Amino acid sequence: MSVDEDAGLVALGVSARTRSALRSGLRSYGDVTVGDVARAARAGELREVRNIGPESEEEIMRALRAFGLLPPREDESPQRAALVVAVDLVREVFREAMERAQVPESLRSAVEAHAGEAMAILVPKGADR
Repeated sequence: MSVDEDAGLVALGVSARTRSALRSGLRSYGDVTVGDVARAARAGELREVRNIGPESEEEIMRALRAFGLLPPREDESPQRAALVVAVDLVREVFREAMERAQVPESLRSAVEAHAGEAMAILVPKGADR
C-alpha cells in the first residue's frame, strides 16, 4: 500500500476523532497532509498534540507504517500493518454509514457486534498490537 505525502488526512484511514485532533494540533502546518503527520511522528511530536493519547498515537503510527512512511515495528510485517489499517478503515466507514443511515441504537449495537465478530476473524484480538 502507498499514499501520496501530499494527500489529505482521510487518506491515512484513521478515525474522524483522530483526524480532527491532528487538524487542530498541527494547524501551524496549514492544510495538514499525510506528510505533515509523518514528519510530526518522526520528530516525536504526536503526543504533544491535544487529544492524541497512546491509542490515537498507535492508530496513526500503524497507518504510517502500513503506507511505508515509517519503518515497520520489529515484530510486525508490512502486510500485517496494512491489514490492520484496512480493518480500522472498514470499521470507521461502517460506523459513519450507520450514523448517516440513522440506524436505531438498539439495532446498531447488534449489527456492530456481528461486524466485530467478522473483524475478529481477520485480526484476532491482540494481534494488531
